[in-house]
Amino acid sequence: AGAGPFAGTVALGGTGLGQLGFLGSLGLVVEKLGLLLFPVNLQSVGAGGYGLAGILLLLALQPALVAARSAPRLWGWLIAGWVASLLVTEAARLAVRVEPGDLSAASVLLLPALVIATGLGLCATALSGARRSVLPALIVLGYAAISHANANGWRGTAERVDGLAEELSDAARLHGWESTYLVVDPLELRNGHDLLRPALPYLLAGTEAGAGTEEFLRARERGLVLLLPPGAGERARRVLKVAAVEAPGSAVWREEGRSPQGVRPDPFETRALRVVARAEAADQVLGTAAGAAPVMHWRGQAAQAVEGTVQGAWLAGEHGPVALFDLTGQLGWLAGGRLRRIWFEGPLVKIASAALLPEPPPPASSPAAPSGVFEPLVTEAYWEFPLAAQDWPRGLLGGERSWVLGLCVPALLKDGAVGGADPVNVRGAPGSVWYLECTVTPTADGRALRCPQAAAAVASFSPGDAGPGEAATPLYWSLDCRLGGVTVARRRGQLR
Repeated sequence: AGAGPFAGTVALGGTGLGQLGFLGSLGLVVEKLGLLLFPVNLQSVGAGGYGLAGILLLLALQPALVAARSAPRLWGWLIAGWVASLLVTEAARLAVRVEPGDLSAASVLLLPALVIATGLGLCATALSGARRSVLPALIVLGYAAISHANANGWRGTAERVDGLAEELSDAARLHGWESTYLVVDPLELRNGHDLLRPALPYLLAGTEAGAGTEEFLRARERGLVLLLPPGAGERARRVLKVAAVEAPGSAVWREEGRSPQGVRPDPFETRALRVVARAEAADQVLGTAAGAAPVMHWRGQAAQAVEGTVQGAWLAGEHGPVALFDLTGQLGWLAGGRLRRIWFEGPLVKIASAALLPEPPPPASSPAAPSGVFEPLVTEAYWEFPLAAQDWPRGLLGGERSWVLGLCVPALLKDGAVGGADPVNVRGAPGSVWYLECTVTPTADGRALRCPQAAAAVASFSPGDAGPGEAATPLYWSLDCRLGGVTVARRRGQLR
């Protein structure tokens, strides 16, 4: 989020990244060459466009094949120069992927396209007579038809930009132009084009800004408005005015399975809820734990989300069963405004205690670095956390645990971060937030947790160099232990 009337972005999804190797480079070159020779937007034109592009390519090359019989040396040098020029122009932006289904980075093909056009023009005019004029004209008409069909794909994308601009303007008129506006998940492609991300910083004539915990708190004080993704069956985004930070109320209550009047948590400051069941309810909990997860309900003040429900996980506590609810990724929880009421059902109608937490609790043993801050061991091959698998919570009736490392960078990403067998582009508008989840596995001796994917992701990330007097862009990480998809423990930190 940024200061002033700015449209920022938050991407909730991620993708695998990695370092670009020889095979990856070769694959990108071949893929872009195919798109240059068959310039078809698969989303707009369809597979039939490849047939037309293939016919046009053969028509353009045929005169050169005939002429090469008479002057093989001349045409050999011409073809060699053509290929060399094409490789040089492609190598300038080698790491950027452009594919038929995603043409949002097609501008990097401008110079290679000029080389292709020059070579095809030379080949098509290789023979004398009427064919020198008629054949190029037919080829131009064919490519013009493909270009027209490709251009039609921009209409739908432009409509999305217009729609978001209208939603932002409506929200600004309602909540004030001095507020900060944060757009959540605007990253979908349409017809192979993405005009939305490049346009976001300019929809409200804003300025560049970063995003982080401190910036988010300052934005709440100034006035922060979220444009959340549309709900099921909805077309328009949900607009949420985030209230300024208030003095926290009570975070703990006992006995009743519903919150008392004094408990009104701030959903942006409360990310977990821990409920201890009564001792006499243990048999009921054990009877339902195998087939039914604990359920929590809430009612908020905002009209967009009056009530919400989330399932938790049963854990083995020191004095009996414990239900833990992870509220981190619940948009309904955030969109509910200041909470009015929380209540439970089943074995939790009567409870021993309930506590609202700023985070899911950390593991039992959390060693710290010499500086006093817990940090992972970062190498070129992996990240390793000195946390034994046995230190993390266990399910009441067992159940398989999994560990996930979340990486978050509030910065502009380098075009063309690629990786793995399926390289991808990772781009962001100024003020955007990049988030990626990586799988973590215990080491062979079970004394630590290791994540090779994190090292590859960080190697591909380029947030831009810090200027004089500026702090380096932080990389925020969170290590989650999940049981049945519910985060039951978490450690957070950051690297620069």
